[in-house]
Amino acid sequence: MSYTIYPDVLFVTNLVMDFLLLRLVKKLCRGKAGVFASLGGAAFGAFGYCLLILLPVSFPVNTILAYVAINTIMVRFGCGLRTIKGLCGGVAGLYIAGFLMGGMMEVLKRFLGLDRMSEVLLAGTVCYLAYAAVFSLYTRWRKKGKIHCRVKLQMEEHRTEVDAFFDTGNGLYDSVLQRPVSIIRKETLEKLCDADTMEKLREFQMGKAESGQDVSFQRLHPHFLVFSSLGCSSGLLVAVTLDAMYLENEEVQKVIRHPVVAFSGEDSSYFGDCQMILHPNLIDS
Repeated sequence: MSYTIYPDVLFVTNLVMDFLLLRLVKKLCRGKAGVFASLGGAAFGAFGYCLLILLPVSFPVNTILAYVAINTIMVRFGCGLRTIKGLCGGVAGLYIAGFLMGGMMEVLKRFLGLDRMSEVLLAGTVCYLAYAAVFSLYTRWRKKGKIHCRVKLQMEEHRTEVDAFFDTGNGLYDSVLQRPVSIIRKETLEKLCDADTMEKLREFQMGKAESGQDVSFQRLHPHFLVFSSLGCSSGLLVAVTLDAMYLENEEVQKVIRHPVVAFSGEDSSYFGDCQMILHPNLIDS
């Protein structure tokens, strides 16, 4: 039995599939490679594969070249992985991703009757998008599972550091400033404001605010937010705007400018051992 091999078709098919696989492995291994780097790695892999098909050598050498040398170079440049551990994980990820995408494509080919090259490439793209979406959802879920976070707050020259956690049940959102709202203990806010400003905030909370407040008070942009929670169908929180918030844990490291935080008259037991409840959207903002 003989087969007719078209080098251009073989190259283009492998180029596209290798590119999709490298982008998927890059996501899995958190590589640093850009799109063009992945395209270059895919081109090298497709060219190497074509040479091995068109210029066959002995079986052991063929296996070593295809599954070790070529794949390692592809992962090194196409995913941006440099360490030995990263390369080993990337090559293993390339095998796993290829196996999963190959299986899914085989199912699509059988049920949809895909045969032409364009249809096969389209099926490969669909498989990549499906796996990328699943991985993205898993990454977001994992990030939100790491709920505890160390937070540094800043207001003018005042700074403080607190323990906080992300709460998926916190749906507070400031419709005026178009920002998610985190909840803070009042004693934490006292470390960010002087005594005079805190007194003015208490008066504002009681509806006794006077016109012509000082600059420090005005910079907070205090306003009321309506909230509801278990055991309280409707309540009011005082929301203020700080200068900056710094979030840091194993999964999150970011700076948020002008964050909105809110406090009530009495601190809730929901805080537990923490001093702040963060809005879950701050993870992805």
